[in-house]
Amino acid sequence: MRQVMLVAAANIEEPGTIVSASTLHNTFGFDGEYESKLDFSKTTDQKVAELIALQLLLMDEVSMLDIDIGACVFSLLQIFLSIFL
Repeated sequence: MRQVMLVAAANIEEPGTIVSASTLHNTFGFDGEYESKLDFSKTTDQKVAELIALQLLLMDEVSMLDIDIGACVFSLLQIFLSIFL
């Protein structure tokens, strides 16, 4: 079976499984102004390494996202794709 790096952006955790998740704010290190506080040059940082290895992002209740955080998430994902692929 092929293993996929998965980050689910939702407030869920399923004990006894590999399923766990956090909010988009926490996943991408966003502050109240939607600026990421992660230093993406530090590829050994756990959160940065997880984002670099990301192959599938699950976003629960995407209809609740506002345009600002949606734009920030998609911008960061485009940067990751251009740098790390």
